[in-house]
Amino acid sequence: MYCLRFVWIHCRYPNPSAFTYERRLFRPFEYALQPPPWYKKDHVAVNKPEVPSGVPELKQYDGPQCYIIPGNHDWFDGLNTFMRFICHKSWLGGWFMPQKKSYFALQLPKGWWVFGLDLALHCDIDVYQFKFFAELVKEQ
Repeated sequence: MYCLRFVWIHCRYPNPSAFTYERRLFRPFEYALQPPPWYKKDHVAVNKPEVPSGVPELKQYDGPQCYIIPGNHDWFDGLNTFMRFICHKSWLGGWFMPQKKSYFALQLPKGWWVFGLDLALHCDIDVYQFKFFAELVKEQ
């Protein structure tokens, strides 16, 4: 049986601040599933995805994963807080976050895909996202 580990789409309403991210996003996830004991809250992930120790590559990681699409309120500060709390960290509670950018593509079983598009404040993707998804479609 195939199972999509976890995809979470959440708006950090009403503003993207360290307080709202910590209180309204991170804390509930930490209450539900604690991060690994070796996780350091202030750690910045430099070479994402930093897979857990003992796991040679992301495809072999069997734990829960989380991917996040920024909402319009995340763009109030130019996506800075989103990048700092989501793309530069590796854990949301006990959920592993391999996401490096504000957009992503997840391959599902049986030829299905999930595209997480970041429409920013203009309801459109930028040229970097277009190139990423266009190249992915050509390859797959």
